[in-house]
Amino acid sequence: MKNKILTALFVLFHPSYWIMINKYNKELDELLIHLMDNYNFHKTGKYTAKIGPHEFWTSNQPYCCFYPYIFTRGNSGIRPSILTIKRAIDKLNKDTQTEGLK
Repeated sequence: MKNKILTALFVLFHPSYWIMINKYNKELDELLIHLMDNYNFHKTGKYTAKIGPHEFWTSNQPYCCFYPYIFTRGNSGIRPSILTIKRAIDKLNKDTQTEGLK
């Protein structure tokens, strides 16, 4: 319940998060949270980044990003939760900023 209230308040005050293209997928959300807790992002292209063994589409932020960058019939059109997307954007920016300083 607390998470739903925080999500609603966050979205209310951040209009760029009002429209999400893909549908929420709990498994993808849990996978991305696990990966962010254990790995750092590394840019693999202009529009993609790898975290752990998985590559994600990172462009089109925030409305259509952080879905697996592979085409399979089962995972097109899915996304993590809005708060996970926000956390992933922040982590991607932090990880790739420090990556450029090395």
